[in-house]
Amino acid sequence: MKKNNGDDPYHSICVNIQLKHGDIVVAGSDGLFDNVFTQEILITVQDALKQAYDDIFSLPKLFA
Repeated sequence: MKKNNGDDPYHSICVNIQLKHGDIVVAGSDGLFDNVFTQEILITVQDALKQAYDDIFSLPKLFA
């Protein structure tokens, strides 16, 4: 990756997070988090849980 083409990967931050059964992880690029408010993400996830999606791979389409 070119150093002049965006962020340098060597400046990234790595963390370990303990997850428990039932936790929900929302992973996305800055494209998601720069353009969608946290409250909108939360509402979308809550709506998806209420609908009990059988296919978890359809969830990203809710943000598209």
